[in-house]
Amino acid sequence: MVYQVTDTRGIWAAYQLVSLNSSLVSTPISENLRLQRFSRLRNGKLSARNALSAVSLGTSLVFLAALVEGTLDLTLQIWDLSYGILLAAQSMPVPSAIPNAHLGLTVANQGQVLLTVSPSSTREKVAAPKHSSIYIVPVDPRLKSNLAFALGKTALTAEWVIPETSGAQEDDESAKIISDIRNFLKKNNAQKAEQAFLKWVDKHSVRTPSPSSDLCH
Repeated sequence: MVYQVTDTRGIWAAYQLVSLNSSLVSTPISENLRLQRFSRLRNGKLSARNALSAVSLGTSLVFLAALVEGTLDLTLQIWDLSYGILLAAQSMPVPSAIPNAHLGLTVANQGQVLLTVSPSSTREKVAAPKHSSIYIVPVDPRLKSNLAFALGKTALTAEWVIPETSGAQEDDESAKIISDIRNFLKKNNAQKAEQAFLKWVDKHSVRTPSPSSDLCH
């Protein structure tokens, strides 16, 4: 089982639950991601909880919906958290009748996700009735986690993730592992490419989850 959490700093982490000696152990499946450009993030911290919603599509694929900072749009995204890569993204306008929208996601069935856009709760009494909108978002059920496909999405991912600061040595290591993976894939050796990537993740992952993490719904 794979689950994902965001902490109060906007850091997104993915973990796999495995059974070990009759106990469930949480193991990170990729490096943590520091999200950006979402309205839920204010001064680098999380604010309105329901302005960002995520739901698992199975394995390491996650469907995310979020309001985009500085716009009247929301973004619909599919992530592969085993590689920390954004596979696809599409924007749509927030309904004008729903200010300060709260978002909710539900997997309806294979190939469909339900997106609910509803007004935020307020203490002020408003005479006009509140309306919510529900959208059916199609998702290709054949979409699978794939390292070769993920390598071509680094530019798209960079738009929504704050890069971690690193030294020259770490930059050289990252460039080398990408080069090695691409060479393995050119030789149609996906197994060695996957092993090289997982070895790099294991070396660079932080294995202690944040105690202040909140589970994305």
